[in-house]
Amino acid sequence: MEIVISTSSNGADQNQYQDGDIVQSFSDNQIHLCHAQLICNPRNFSFNNAGLRDPETLLEKYMAKSHKYKLVRVNTNDVEKTNLLTNETSVINETPNANGEFINASKCISSHLSNSTHGVFGVEQGLETWYEQSVISINEQQMIDDIWQDIEANSDYLKADHSLYPLGGRTQSNYLVISCCGDSFGVATRQSISNDTCFSRGESVRTPDTEEQPSELVAKRKWQVPYWDISNSLGISVEDIRNPGKISDLRELSLSDMNILDSVNLDKVAEGIVVETWL
Repeated sequence: MEIVISTSSNGADQNQYQDGDIVQSFSDNQIHLCHAQLICNPRNFSFNNAGLRDPETLLEKYMAKSHKYKLVRVNTNDVEKTNLLTNETSVINETPNANGEFINASKCISSHLSNSTHGVFGVEQGLETWYEQSVISINEQQMIDDIWQDIEANSDYLKADHSLYPLGGRTQSNYLVISCCGDSFGVATRQSISNDTCFSRGESVRTPDTEEQPSELVAKRKWQVPYWDISNSLGISVEDIRNPGKISDLRELSLSDMNILDSVNLDKVAEGIVVETWL
């Protein structure tokens, strides 16, 4: 898990980022999925002479694993539609079926092909294959693992080399970025930090939303990392962390050198930094 931390305050207004606030967090699943999507972006794959994507490529393997439906044009009018989650298959055309589904194959294909980043596969027009309804999710661990198996089997990319979120240089110089691990029965581990725990660290503090009073922002962020207390263990001075001319990216640490999440982040409400006056 990675955490982006504010290293300055814009006054004392909690509606603005305060020094130490967790601005954003990235789970390991989110990081690996982001890289997989960048690698499997259609822009990285060429067209064949028919103006289609070649079948059985890494791109098609990715589309098949990340979408619910596979559609195959079998003739001028008919399209075979397969639910990849249930393997149920039906044939659709311009006549609505029992489920009310219908399609004008020619118009549908023409619409897809007008997009320069289309994902239509085949070796000749008239017998195209494409995919619909993305089901990709950072909570689908097996799906992400399967996608990376395909990437490693069909390219030179390795999952182990893509464990850092692709941050821009501005983020690295304006914020402190660190990696954190979980704690499972006293043993440091990555896997014990769930996606929900990770994303909760980017939550704000708001008043309850009621019929009488809509929710209002109390604090831009609920969670804080007092990095000034752990700078020695991070191997960097507070002055360097706060210097926008220096990059404070401390993510490439071994598991044994990472800080355990619960030991470095503070709940600003529990610590009394932010007071829930409405209670």
